[in-house]
Amino acid sequence: MYSFIHQRLCSLPPTQACCKWSPLVPIKVNVFIWRLFLNGLLTRDNLLRRGVALQVSTCVLCNSGLDDDDHCLVNCSKVDGLWRKVWSWMRISGERLKLANEF
Repeated sequence: MYSFIHQRLCSLPPTQACCKWSPLVPIKVNVFIWRLFLNGLLTRDNLLRRGVALQVSTCVLCNSGLDDDDHCLVNCSKVDGLWRKVWSWMRISGERLKLANEF
């Protein structure tokens, strides 16, 4: 059944497909990726778009970029160092991610 559903979802365009839920991954990670895919993370950018009044919209880590999904997870200078360490630890080389939805 899972294979059938997964094949159906994979045949949809990326904007309509659902995230692949893995039983080997903790549920909170699956939910995080699902929310990321649906642009539902509570970044400052998303809060502003939903009408929440904020004094600043810049990243809390580097204070320079707009606090959105792409910046928080990929483009922030503080996060970039973390990703480099993760890729090194996993012995992965290659081009780094440019957008959060490339996960």
